[in-house]
Amino acid sequence: MEFLESINFLDILIIIVIFILSLFAAVKGLFKNIVLFILMIFAVVMAGILAQKIQQTYINSLITDPNTAYIVSFVLVLICAYLIIFGVMKIFMRNNKEKESLSNTLFAFFIAFVRFSFIFAIICSTLNSFDSVKDSSLWENSAFVKPLVKVGDYAFNTRVRMQETNLKDYVPKEVAGG
Repeated sequence: MEFLESINFLDILIIIVIFILSLFAAVKGLFKNIVLFILMIFAVVMAGILAQKIQQTYINSLITDPNTAYIVSFVLVLICAYLIIFGVMKIFMRNNKEKESLSNTLFAFFIAFVRFSFIFAIICSTLNSFDSVKDSSLWENSAFVKPLVKVGDYAFNTRVRMQETNLKDYVPKEVAGG
């Protein structure tokens, strides 16, 4: 009961938007939602890998703050990846005559709900980097924003783990030739 009392207007708005987007996506079919979910994960991983390189090459000359520059480059790569995904989906779904049962539609709704929750997590994490948004009472008192920001921060920080992982630490010396 405490949880329901702690929900504010922003939480209700997030739930309604995710729910409506998930309903529209569930109607489109299970196969399309599964493919979009896989491609979304691929887009976030690619954005994590390429964002730092784009930041160092192009964005650092325009934006001096490194955190803001990384977020801008991450979002730019993510948008480009999504445009490519929509092009790939047009090719895949051109001749899709899939007939959906109720169970497939419910499963598609669940996959779409997870997908849109992840998208909102990235949006919340991006908005959390702005002090004016972070300091607002609506944002601070939200029950859903904090977990969404943690998930979004994890998506942003995947590049840190990828950059710190050194493959020669995992390859035996005999295989590496040393």
